[in-house]
Amino acid sequence: MTKNNKRILVVDFYDSFTYNIVAECKRLFEIYHICSDIQVCPWDKLEVFLTADQTENQVIIWGPGPGTVSEYEAINPVVKKCLDNQQLFNMGICLGHQIILHHLGHKLVLAKRPRHGESISIRLPAWSIYPPQMRGKIVQVQLYNSWVVEGNIQVKNFAYLYYHGAIMGASGKNLLTYQFHPESIGTSFPEIFFLPLINKLCNNGSTLKN
Repeated sequence: MTKNNKRILVVDFYDSFTYNIVAECKRLFEIYHICSDIQVCPWDKLEVFLTADQTENQVIIWGPGPGTVSEYEAINPVVKKCLDNQQLFNMGICLGHQIILHHLGHKLVLAKRPRHGESISIRLPAWSIYPPQMRGKIVQVQLYNSWVVEGNIQVKNFAYLYYHGAIMGASGKNLLTYQFHPESIGTSFPEIFFLPLINKLCNNGSTLKN
C-alpha cells in the first residue's frame, strides 16, 4: 500500500449517509492501495477537534445532513479556515455542497421540486479531473434535497455543473462539491466522482493512469 501519514476527515452532520461515504472511501482505498486514516467528527465539535488534534488532514469531506444551511452558521469560521488552506482538499456533498457554495456567495432557494431518493440523468462535465473517456457521458446521480444552490454568481476559476438552473457540482483548485450523493446506490460510476480525492491522496493532485 501507498504510505500516507495524512488523513481524511469527514464532517458528520448527524446523518446516516456519512457512514456510506466512509465505506465508499475505504472501498476505493483498497482498489488503489492507499493507506490513509479516516476520522469522522460531528460538525458541532469540529472547531474544538481541529484545535486539539495535531494530525495533518489532507482531505476534508463536508457531508450531507438534515435541515438548512442557516441551522449550521456556527461552523462558518471553520469552513473559512479550511477553504483558505491551500494544502487541504475540500469536498462537499449535498448539505456540504450547499454550505461551501453559500459561504462563497451563492444563494440558496427552495427547490421547485424537492427530490429525495430520486435519480436524475446528467452529462458528466468535460473537467480535467475526470478520465477522458468519461467526459461528456450521461450518468445517473441520486438526489436527497429540498434546497438548491443558484448560479447567481461566478466564482473566479470555478467550473460549474448545472441542472435546470441549479448548481449540481462545482470544481475549483483543491475544491469539489456535489449536490447529489456520489456514494449512493442510485449513482452510476460512484468511483468517478471520488477520483479527484483519490488523485489527491495518491499523486498530490496529478491524474491517475486508467
